[in-house]
Amino acid sequence: MGNRFALAAAAAAAVLAAVCDAAQLRAAVYAGPGARGVGMFRWLTLTDRAPEIDAAYVDGAAIRAGALRDADILLMPGGKSNLEEDDLGPEGQKEVRRFIEDGGAYIGTCAGAFLLMRGEKREKTLGIAPYRHRRGSWGGEAMIQVEYTKEAAALSGVKPGKRTERFNGGPVMDPAAPVPGADFKTMATFSGNLHSHSAKPGLPSMGGGASAVAGTFGKGRVWLFSGHPEYYPKTWSSLEAAFKYTTGRDVKFSAPQRKKGQLAVGFCCKAGVGPATAEFVRGIVRDPDFDVEPYSTAEIERTGLQHIDAFVVPDTAEPKVLAKLFAPGSKAASYMKEFMDRGGKVVAWGRAADCVPEHANRIVADGAAGAMEALRAVKNAPLPPPRAKPAAKEPDAVRAAIYCGPGASGAGFMHWISILELSPCCKLAPVDAAAVRGGALYGADLYVAPGGTSITQAKTLRPDGCSNLVEFVRSGGLYYGTCAGCYLAMSYRDKEPRSAGRIGMVPFEAQKSPYRGGSELLVKFTKDAGMFGLKPGAEASVRYHGGPVPLPSRPVPDADIRAVAEYACDGVYSFSTNTAPTMAGHPAVLAGTVGKGRMVGVSPHPENWRYTQNIVLGGLKYLTGRDFRPDFPQRVRGNLSVGVSPYRLASDGGRLVAELFGEVSLDVRPADSELISYGALEHCDAIVLVHPDKDTVTRAMREFAGNGGRIFAYGTAAELKTPKDLPEGSYSPHTTRAGLIEALRAYAKEP
Repeated sequence: MGNRFALAAAAAAAVLAAVCDAAQLRAAVYAGPGARGVGMFRWLTLTDRAPEIDAAYVDGAAIRAGALRDADILLMPGGKSNLEEDDLGPEGQKEVRRFIEDGGAYIGTCAGAFLLMRGEKREKTLGIAPYRHRRGSWGGEAMIQVEYTKEAAALSGVKPGKRTERFNGGPVMDPAAPVPGADFKTMATFSGNLHSHSAKPGLPSMGGGASAVAGTFGKGRVWLFSGHPEYYPKTWSSLEAAFKYTTGRDVKFSAPQRKKGQLAVGFCCKAGVGPATAEFVRGIVRDPDFDVEPYSTAEIERTGLQHIDAFVVPDTAEPKVLAKLFAPGSKAASYMKEFMDRGGKVVAWGRAADCVPEHANRIVADGAAGAMEALRAVKNAPLPPPRAKPAAKEPDAVRAAIYCGPGASGAGFMHWISILELSPCCKLAPVDAAAVRGGALYGADLYVAPGGTSITQAKTLRPDGCSNLVEFVRSGGLYYGTCAGCYLAMSYRDKEPRSAGRIGMVPFEAQKSPYRGGSELLVKFTKDAGMFGLKPGAEASVRYHGGPVPLPSRPVPDADIRAVAEYACDGVYSFSTNTAPTMAGHPAVLAGTVGKGRMVGVSPHPENWRYTQNIVLGGLKYLTGRDFRPDFPQRVRGNLSVGVSPYRLASDGGRLVAELFGEVSLDVRPADSELISYGALEHCDAIVLVHPDKDTVTRAMREFAGNGGRIFAYGTAAELKTPKDLPEGSYSPHTTRAGLIEALRAYAKEP
């Protein structure tokens, strides 16, 4: 009898556990003032798409009114912690504290982590986590290496060891005085260091500071992230571990996937939206008519709104933030006007409508419901005529040869192709190393060495190709190198092996340093910036990805090279905590004469972002005397959204990329391996693989194909073996450029 009762009790317990496991987590997602940016948008969409979560959107007023009494977990996004504090007020903070102490769970990112830490006297934080912010100057954005501990793995299931996560000015956490009732541990520490907005000497390193902490307060559990793991699919596993620790539940996040024919909608998420507008976000991302992409200030300025059909400026909890963002004369305002001028629709309502200038393509909606109706009307309107073809080439166009081969890679290459191919004053010729060795430069005016790996470029060119390149410039040719291309032009350091990838064209060498990783760095233009038509003393934030930090070296005969811009920051050590030579004050942009020719060498990647391409255009104007301003690709509603992955470049592959940019039925965007890991395929209908190999088709691409995306491939017959486990009809290989382009045109016409 006893055994039967024991078995029955065990069965009942198992049934109860199954019921509990099936019940959704009730998540309160803070959407009030202070919660801003792409991170806020990601929190709204990720929690809505996770089947294990039932999300409700709250602000300070709702929390004070008792909204947390029906919640299992409170999620606090990044943004501005002081505004989150003010919106909560003393009573709201007491509610949050009581909620956690009574058994509630809490996950905070960036500002949401600041909110729970021990604050300074002027800060009104909750003081639950016994950590303080390590003071320094860690502004700006970067992917920084962090290391998760074995204890974190045991507690949450997160994979121990190093990984990169997005950082944008969050707290660097050090243990502080104990907090009664709190028991916290460091889950991950910074293995990299960033000082992207300061040149002050002696700033403390981020290295060793906590990037993630977790623990208990009363009966509740807390996990705090300094960075933003919610941004990208590659780091969502960190979030899933935080849910496992704080709630005991397995939560899986998934990204939306664009479906062919959807309206491409950009959502302005610079300012805090409030719970009502958060509900609008829930509705629009669920709607099968729309493919929604978040835009903060950075995304607006980096893309120029080039890849969307409509732009939503929502009613906001922070109208002053939007008013400043779109103030007359601002970059964002100018790009929004260009967007409307070329036919894009801007939909706004409430207080946000006052921030959008009058225009025939501005739609002022009657509330959130009216905004949804307006977007649906845009979606269902007859398609506009095809976009105009790129402008015809001028008869005396500059003949530009861009290197396409081993050592040239990444999104920068794609942007270079776009600028050169779509500039009426430029005739583009992609060249490989064999062509350079064979004398192809004798028919060129300009040689462009894109980013990638300078050592590989030099090895592939071989000594005779490198000699041809130097002779080309010394005889009157023009040279423009970015990142690896800037390295390539430099002199050797003492005792450096000749295999290091330098051609000794300029009297600068690259200092040995651990500067790596992608980030946003500040540069300042020098007194010689007038060479590029830029304003001396002005500053700009430019994408950096491991480019050289030049130091003056031994003289080079007949070379007069000057710094057009210098780094105004202390450096980014994304993969190292070592003490390293400073970047501040060292050249970021070099330009001058070499023999009878001219050269420009740029350490960062201004070609990658729309609002820094003036540096590229200024350099081209200095070299050639011509205005290379491109006829930018203009998305028209109905275009096929195509990502391009140039894996192993060759001259014919470069030609294919150039031809894709000129196709009127396509909206082309870079989708290299790094961008794919950051979610680039979410907003593509198709992806083009250039010269793929057996390892090219990644898990992300397989998921893309499984969700309805189409994979097109270009290369030789030997390269185009159909990968296994792809849905039937999802893979389309082609051995000719014309065949691939015709297939894309046909796919664009399919319903």
